[in-house]
Amino acid sequence: MVVNYAVHESEPKTRMGKRSLALDPATLAALQEQKAQQEQERAQVGAAWMDSGLVFTRPDGSPIHPDLITDWFRRLARGAGLPPIRLHDVRHSYATAALAAGIPANVVSERLGHANIAITLDVYSHVIPGMTPRLPTPWRA
Repeated sequence: MVVNYAVHESEPKTRMGKRSLALDPATLAALQEQKAQQEQERAQVGAAWMDSGLVFTRPDGSPIHPDLITDWFRRLARGAGLPPIRLHDVRHSYATAALAAGIPANVVSERLGHANIAITLDVYSHVIPGMTPRLPTPWRA
């Protein structure tokens, strides 16, 4: 949470806030590459390294301010010709695309950290194949 530009770390709102995620090989490779880069930075900085426990940090190990990440996202999205959206909206884009692709709602719900599947179904049922009600065909004489 950010208050007056100061970052305050806190525990997740629910027990589902901390969870394990299955990663695809490309994401895993990118994270491993980031970790290797971070280890090089740690070696260069030496005793001045700030061990924040984070994967993505400044070159001295200190945290990157969330507002800076938001600015980077906006700039990259604009450069890619995408419409302006909030970084949080990527979460909704993922959920919509996953459900439309047929990933089971319970899997998407778990990945999103929803307390129960009812929340996922309530928010995203319009994109779940087969969930859109069909209107009856008008009767003709």
